[in-house]
Amino acid sequence: MGGLASATAAAAGGLAAAGGGGGGTEDTTPLRRALTAGLFPHAARLHPDGSYRVFLHPSSVLLERKPDCLVFNELMHTTRTYAREALAIEARWLPELAPAFFAAKAGAAVGAV
Repeated sequence: MGGLASATAAAAGGLAAAGGGGGGTEDTTPLRRALTAGLFPHAARLHPDGSYRVFLHPSSVLLERKPDCLVFNELMHTTRTYAREALAIEARWLPELAPAFFAAKAGAAVGAV
């Protein structure tokens, strides 16, 4: 495990150690918002046809969930461009956490992401 996956696991462990929930019901929203703030240029929104602008890596647990919006840490180029280390996010966080980047898109739907 490396990159985003290990950072997420370490941070989740830190949240649990700090009393952030228990019994596997930790609120991951602060962690996901922090990762969104750092990875906003790597955002992808689910298109009406059920695809993203990149393909999710075959090992991703998000393949079956198909979240409306996600951020990813790494692109892997083979015969396709795969997003690795992806995280489901709320689309409304993007203009909130990166207003300068999404200012032009604020009037339009975030679907152009």
